Amino acid sequence: MEISRKELLDNYVNLDIGGCNGNLYIDLNNQESMSRVIKVFKSSYRMENREKTLDYLMAFSKIVDSGYPLEKLYLDGQLLGYISDYFRNSFSFNSSLVMNRTFYEKIKASRDVDSQLREIHNRDIIFHDINCGNLLIDSNGGHIIDFEDVLIPDALVEPYSLYNLCFEKRPIAASKKLDQLKLLISVFSLLYIYDIERYFVFNKDISKLLEFVKDDKVLYEFVSECLSCINNKNKDTLPYISEVLYDIDEDKIYEGRSRVRKLLYR
Repeated sequence: MEISRKELLDNYVNLDIGGCNGNLYIDLNNQESMSRVIKVFKSSYRMENREKTLDYLMAFSKIVDSGYPLEKLYLDGQLLGYISDYFRNSFSFNSSLVMNRTFYEKIKASRDVDSQLREIHNRDIIFHDINCGNLLIDSNGGHIIDFEDVLIPDALVEPYSLYNLCFEKRPIAASKKLDQLKLLISVFSLLYIYDIERYFVFNKDISKLLEFVKDDKVLYEFVSECLSCINNKNKDTLPYISEVLYDIDEDKIYEGRSRVRKLLYR
């Protein structure tokens, strides 16, 4: 799609969405287009690599219910960003508004984004910047958005990421495993309704995650299994969280909120 700067300024409205790098624009004058959003890259740096990344992504079919790039966007002949689906009335996993969603809705949203991430990984793509701001929940489920900083095979430059993690005092390299660990943190932020992610932005040791789920047998065993696989070079992924989501006890989560609060605010 080609657009002029005048068209962008005159016909589109900037959306203020926290957590999403770059700018999002929607054409409020065209009802048909309100299901789509323009994602403008946050800078013009590495545009050649970004175009290569978009070409790779769009060689596959779109991932349903995600913000997967659907079409490249050019401004006066220069790559500006891409077009993706837009999820109105949704909010991020660490928003205070998640309190308005039922436990079942949170579980479904978590399963949805886990399924979308699995499909991303099946395409040999590392999402790289998994964080609560890039994960949305609404009445229909969950959505991964913002594909600006994904890593495709043979990528030359590692792009931006909100935060990184370490294990046994060593940084965890950009990988499918790191994606899954960050997703796990985001899902726990959603379920416990506390911004657990913020803790790990500053305290990067992923083994600390066990302390947050110490009183929940199902989650403790799952996190333990994930940690035991981090250094296993024979596996490029960890267990996916969908495998245990329906085994989670809502009462256990509710009881565990006081423990989470103490860990975050001690």
